[in-house]
Amino acid sequence: MMDGADFRGADMTDAHLGPYDLRADMSSMPGSILRGSDFSGAILRRADLMWAKLRFSKFVGADLRDVNFVGANLSMCDFSGADLTGANLMDADLDGANLSGVRGFDSVNGGDSIKNLDRAIR
Repeated sequence: MMDGADFRGADMTDAHLGPYDLRADMSSMPGSILRGSDFSGAILRRADLMWAKLRFSKFVGADLRDVNFVGANLSMCDFSGADLTGANLMDADLDGANLSGVRGFDSVNGGDSIKNLDRAIR
C-alpha cells in the first residue's frame, strides 16, 4: 500500500504494479493500492496496473500508452492532457474521472466495458 506516493516525472516504462501472482483467482486478488498518488508527467508506457486502486490519483500529462488498467479503480482520477493511446481499460471504473484533453481515447481497448464512463468529465 502506497497511498499518496509521488511518481511525478518518473520513467516507469514496463513497470509491474498489478497483482503479483497472475495464476491466482483474479476475483480475490487484491491490486496495488495507490490511492491519491501523483503520476503527473510520468512515463508509464506498457505498465501493468491491473486491478490497481488508484482513486483520486493524478495522471496529468502522463504518457499512458499501452498501459494495462484492466479492472482498475480510476474514479476521480485526473487524466487531463494524458496520452491513453492503446491503453486497456476493460472493466476499469472512471466514475468522476477528468478526461479533459486526453489524447488517444478513441483507441483504448475494452471501451465497451468501462464502468461509469458516462459520469466522467470530458
